[in-house]
Amino acid sequence: MKLTFLGTGAADWNWRDHHEDPEYRRNSALLIDDCLLIDPGPDVPDALATFGKTPERIRYIINTHKHRDHFNEGTVAFLGGAELYPLAAGETKAIGTYTVTALAANHSTCADAVHFIMVIVSRNSMISRCFDTISLILCQIFYKNLD
Repeated sequence: MKLTFLGTGAADWNWRDHHEDPEYRRNSALLIDDCLLIDPGPDVPDALATFGKTPERIRYIINTHKHRDHFNEGTVAFLGGAELYPLAAGETKAIGTYTVTALAANHSTCADAVHFIMVIVSRNSMISRCFDTISLILCQIFYKNLD
């Protein structure tokens, strides 16, 4: 399983004002095996170009919640060939070669926000993706080889 961190930052920087700043980390987004994108935020197209990733290879999109730093309709349109898979807490879906389970998460900044922890199992690997759920730790990844 190949992980590309397209962004690891918070929503407190406007990417249009800071994208050339070397310390700018972009909003949280993760690309798995160059084909599954978690959180199509507004700076994903710029991040893909920066890291030399081909947008046409992205076939699947999943979203942790609808805050504007995690979901941008323009980015989804930019990734026109990719399919967006909505998930509800407790739901499991087969997405390509992945099995994705959405678990409810506490997201205190917005009572109406839909938020998930994604657990993805593929090719004997497991990854859990958390966003905005741990104070001061805005992005946390756990990777475990199940061999």
